[in-house]
Amino acid sequence: MSELLCEIQSQNGSSQNTPVFTVGELFDLKCKGESISLNPDQVKIKLEKNSYALKILKAETSPQGDWIFHVVSYQVGDYSKEEQLFEVTDGVNSLTLKNIRFQVNSVQDPQNPQKEPFGPYGPFVTPFPWIAIYILIGIVSLSLLFGILKWWRRRKVKAQWNRMKSYDKPISPSTEYYGIIRKLERQIDFEFKFKLTPEQVQNLSQELANAFKIFIVRQFQIPATELNAKDIIELYKIKWSWKGSEHVHNLAVLLNEMSKIKKNSNFTVQDLVQLLKSSKKWVDYSLSQNKGGG
Repeated sequence: MSELLCEIQSQNGSSQNTPVFTVGELFDLKCKGESISLNPDQVKIKLEKNSYALKILKAETSPQGDWIFHVVSYQVGDYSKEEQLFEVTDGVNSLTLKNIRFQVNSVQDPQNPQKEPFGPYGPFVTPFPWIAIYILIGIVSLSLLFGILKWWRRRKVKAQWNRMKSYDKPISPSTEYYGIIRKLERQIDFEFKFKLTPEQVQNLSQELANAFKIFIVRQFQIPATELNAKDIIELYKIKWSWKGSEHVHNLAVLLNEMSKIKKNSNFTVQDLVQLLKSSKKWVDYSLSQNKGGG
């Protein structure tokens, strides 16, 4: 294997017996001797140990046939105590570089080095504390958010429960509902129904809707007076789906019709009568199912 005698020069052109560089600082190796042909684009240094001690960035030859290697070191160390032999290869041919002595220092102040509070985690080097702090802030924020949502949901449920309790009366839900139905039936009796004004029809329809929802509140413990039709149906399905899909469907139809009363100025007496009969039929069936099925 051919050998080359090398001289180390810094990028500013100065040379020393034992030059000192910092990590990442560029310098040159100017090597002379009996040489062989190498491919400059493929040249690299073979290092079994201290693989970051020396790295070739670029290789070229001078007009005199000498090799010039532009190199850098990424590893702190004193490579001046004994002559360092570096093997250069392009994958086919190799050369040995001799007389290479140098020292690489850290870029930090050796009298006041930067101290990291923690070492790397496993095979990963973590720039602590920032990533850990961000992760901790994220965890705390999420925990706080979930805690607030949980507290708000409990408070909302408790408030709904208290409002439902306000509808409690000495009489049963069905007795209260049927009492209101009989009163409405008297008000829209056949001999008077064509004399009712549109405003009276709408007021009676709204009274029917309220009575029906209060029955659901008291009978099934569902806050129907505060929910829309869709939410009432979803809650009803959870506990009372055994009553049958047709029964649930009829409830959805009734609630949807009642939700349109305020917006529908053309609501007629005939619509009111039909809505009253349908709601009474639904309540009758629901109570009969309770007696028969629990």
